[in-house]
Amino acid sequence: MTAADLSAATGGEASPRSGLLARGRHAAADAWFDLRRMLGWSGLAGIAFLLAAFAVWFAWVRASDESLGRLRHDLRVLQEQARHAPPVAHVATADEQLRTFLAHFPPRQQIGAALDEFSRLAGQNQLALPSGDYKLSESKNLRLLRYEIHFPVRGSYAQVYSLIAASLNAMPNLALDEIAIKRDSRLANEVEAQLRFSLYLRQD
Repeated sequence: MTAADLSAATGGEASPRSGLLARGRHAAADAWFDLRRMLGWSGLAGIAFLLAAFAVWFAWVRASDESLGRLRHDLRVLQEQARHAPPVAHVATADEQLRTFLAHFPPRQQIGAALDEFSRLAGQNQLALPSGDYKLSESKNLRLLRYEIHFPVRGSYAQVYSLIAASLNAMPNLALDEIAIKRDSRLANEVEAQLRFSLYLRQD
């Protein structure tokens, strides 16, 4: 029964739109039937698989484009930060670090001043400072001179330790290598101390 017959049977006229919809449905059904007859169910399944694969690929491409966009944005942000970043501080070379280290030590010409300082500090602590043994050696790796000083002093424990502390405090380039204390008897108020120091100086 056609749309016209249906309209006549119902006592009305079919609208143009109803006719177009009916013809469209018939055309689609005929096309589906012809396609199924030509390809079979396996062919239709293959087409469905290809359509699904295309959908997955399209989603992946879209996600990749979004990730690439985010990466480009992050790169622009990093470039902008690098453009406004403060300049990198100069990193000193090994030679520059060594020169800075050596600058903290007095030159070798200060040996006499160091011995005078020993005498002054001994006098402050009421200690007699006799002449001692002195030895100058060279450290080529550090470019420093080592001036070894060995002398005995006699006085109370407090006086000896006060001299040691004052000397190390007054001369940062001085190191105490050894101390040996001897007392004549348990009742003696004085001790005899053998002191060994090393004074480090620049070679220039």
